Amino acid sequence: MNFSPYHDLGNGDVLFLLQGAGRTILLTLFAGLIASILGLALGWLRFVSRLARILTGPFVDVLRSVPLLVLLILVGTFVGILGIDLDPFSLAIGVLALYAAAFASEIARAGFGSVDARTRKAARALGMGAGQEVRHILLPLAARVVFPAWLGLLLALVKDTALVSTVGYMELMKSSQVVVTQTNAPFVVFAVSGLLYFLICYPCSVYGQRVEARMKHDLAP
Repeated sequence: MNFSPYHDLGNGDVLFLLQGAGRTILLTLFAGLIASILGLALGWLRFVSRLARILTGPFVDVLRSVPLLVLLILVGTFVGILGIDLDPFSLAIGVLALYAAAFASEIARAGFGSVDARTRKAARALGMGAGQEVRHILLPLAARVVFPAWLGLLLALVKDTALVSTVGYMELMKSSQVVVTQTNAPFVVFAVSGLLYFLICYPCSVYGQRVEARMKHDLAP
């Protein structure tokens, strides 16, 4: 009788992959929200202040130049050396959020820069303060310009979560690797994994295209 340590891909394995997909979505939502807020604030500072651009330049350049995998390994090792008790989920969110925030800040800065200076002057002439100008003029106009780039960043973030297994977080890719060791069916397992990534990203992409079309329609004369 031939005994094998492997088993066929079953419902339990598919459920395990679905749980990994859920953790991937959760990680993307938290990291994406934090990155968007940090990126917006940093992009605004870099837009209005030359000093802020100089001071934050090294932070943005380093995060945009160093591969995410290297950042995860370095930060995970550094946290371990310091003896900080940080769970893999929090560590993954922190690194992903900072990494994406560096790119989001440049997207936001480009969006603010796309707004005509005459429009800003007109807002001030109407008596708007700095906060009102940002809320009613800069943000709505800049959002129409940078929305595709911002959506692309979030979709890339979904796929970047595949690297956080290096810090011990069980997301979709790590779950796939575990199932492969149990089934010895890498093609089938990764085909299912790829389908799950597609089912996460494609609806967001389609919805984003509709939102972008609606924005363009609102700007049409």
